[in-house]
Amino acid sequence: MRVSRSDLGLAGLLAVGSVVSLLSADAPAVTLVAQPAAALSLALRRVNPFVPAVATLAATLVVFAVVGEGPGDVFYLAIWIVGGYACGAYLPLRQAVAALGLWWVTLVVSASSLGLGWGDVAFMGILTFGAWGPGVAARRSEEARRAAADLAELRERQAERAVADERARIARELHDVVAHAIGIMVVHAGAAQELLAQDPDRAREALDTVQDTGQDAVTELRRMLGLLRETEASAAAPLPRLAQLDGLVTGMRAAGLSVDVERLGDLSDVSPALDLTAYRIVQEALTNAMKHAPGASVRLRLRRTPDDLEISVVNTMSSPEGRRSSMGTGSGLIGLRERVSFFGGRFDAGSDPTGAFRVTASLPLASQGPAMAERQPI
Repeated sequence: MRVSRSDLGLAGLLAVGSVVSLLSADAPAVTLVAQPAAALSLALRRVNPFVPAVATLAATLVVFAVVGEGPGDVFYLAIWIVGGYACGAYLPLRQAVAALGLWWVTLVVSASSLGLGWGDVAFMGILTFGAWGPGVAARRSEEARRAAADLAELRERQAERAVADERARIARELHDVVAHAIGIMVVHAGAAQELLAQDPDRAREALDTVQDTGQDAVTELRRMLGLLRETEASAAAPLPRLAQLDGLVTGMRAAGLSVDVERLGDLSDVSPALDLTAYRIVQEALTNAMKHAPGASVRLRLRRTPDDLEISVVNTMSSPEGRRSSMGTGSGLIGLRERVSFFGGRFDAGSDPTGAFRVTASLPLASQGPAMAERQPI
């Protein structure tokens, strides 16, 4: 760390003020040298706070030894206060305490030999501690502020990473959805080619299937392109669907979670991407309940309306600690919010007035994702 201009200016101002004050008071030569030297040492108060502390104490002891009394003008008091504050504010706490203790020991040991009265020692001690204490408080306040800023930055980076990871995960899953659709198109296109001359009606049906599947694939592909940041290999495991929800619930019940499931409406014909997203929402919400409220009761409700697929997962809290944990904003909930917002839906997670933790989502059935207001060829 370099010496700042403000510290140089303060040290120079106190040194010049000391010289002027001491000359006007016809002070001894040793005081005229020692006090300005102590003032100039304050230029290093941030770089090395030990220097002004030692210089100020040494100047005081030298003046007492030679003159028989310490410097006592207002500039000397200012030098002493600034030096004590610097020790508290710019030294680590242990070093600051050690510096204060060393100062006291030196002053007390030197008191009798230099002829210092205990009133002088007490006054200088009160003056030093009165400056050192606020310095320590200021340092701790600054450290707390920096720690809070670092924690906020860390949480922001974690949130950004969670969003990026979730987008990459969605992209991999959509890759498999589109690959499946293209496979169907190829099969039906080949069948149409074989049937075109022999059975035109069946050939047209096959081509209609190709067209419908192709339009669905375009929707999923555009969603994938909107999320994909870099090409990644798709996962080998098959993608889960709402049809597999019973297996998920059974596993959660076996782990000690009491899950009550309610389904309203036909959920079998929603689009593959929406189906997958709904499953992931339920999966993450149940996992969150099992992790933060083990043994809790969970109400899972899936409701299909003409326009939306509504999901609600509500769990009671097993303990106050569980309630506080579930209220957190982990990467799982961040990922769910990212998924739902991509479909243009609504998502909410948090405690309700009864103390239960609630995860709700509404997914528009007609959602096309960004840049997909209508179906169109690529």
